[in-house]
Amino acid sequence: LDQAFGDLVLEAVATRLRAAFPPSVAVARVGNDVFGLLGNACEVSPERIAQVFALPFAVDGQELRLSATSGLIALGGNQDKAVEVLKNTGVALKHAKSFQRGKSMFYEPVHAVEARDRMRLLNSLRQAFSAEHLFLQYQPFMDLASGRIVGAEALLRWKTEEGSFVPPDRFIPLAEQSGLIAAMGDWAIRQACRDAASWEPGIGVSVNVSPLQFREPRRIVETVKDALLSSHLESRRLMLEVTESLLIEDDKLALSVLDE
Repeated sequence: LDQAFGDLVLEAVATRLRAAFPPSVAVARVGNDVFGLLGNACEVSPERIAQVFALPFAVDGQELRLSATSGLIALGGNQDKAVEVLKNTGVALKHAKSFQRGKSMFYEPVHAVEARDRMRLLNSLRQAFSAEHLFLQYQPFMDLASGRIVGAEALLRWKTEEGSFVPPDRFIPLAEQSGLIAAMGDWAIRQACRDAASWEPGIGVSVNVSPLQFREPRRIVETVKDALLSSHLESRRLMLEVTESLLIEDDKLALSVLDE
């Protein structure tokens, strides 16, 4: 749907928000698709916000069901500057989008600490990737009958300069959220192909591919092609592992890219 329809959606939300809350509650649009409410806790509550979006919206002759994710902050005797209040509410909103999409979440100081920790970790990850401190480890696939290794899965690992390992479940989501995953994914495919080319003939390598990499279909196809050509690895020895969520998100695009 086009931008004009999007504007109508925003107008419908604004109209309902204004009608749903008393005049004592300030209603503002503070971002492209972000609205702000300022009022007493008894008036601005998760339950009240949920009621606003419980019924479908009439937009340009269509019935549209919308959900809203909200970050809330209790002001009370808080003497923080307005900009701090907005920033902390934004932290709560991002936290809610990550963990309770479609619902409300109140700001807690720990959220800001976690956000700063994620930012520091992301900066360290960018530096580590640039300095080639990421590497692949291989988990073998065994033929239990013969005891032979028949393949291996490439696992991305990060070892800091201090010698400690950062778990993949911490840095992979960060890479996906920041857009770094595309470059990391390209590197992993190329490196895995180079490594596998030096193994015994017939042993294949499996590489995990993030669903986000399929948002640049030409890039991933060219990466696979270049990796196979430059390493001289037989294409049948390369396996790409994708999550089920990729096929749910856009099965036609995913299948066409996988076919190619």
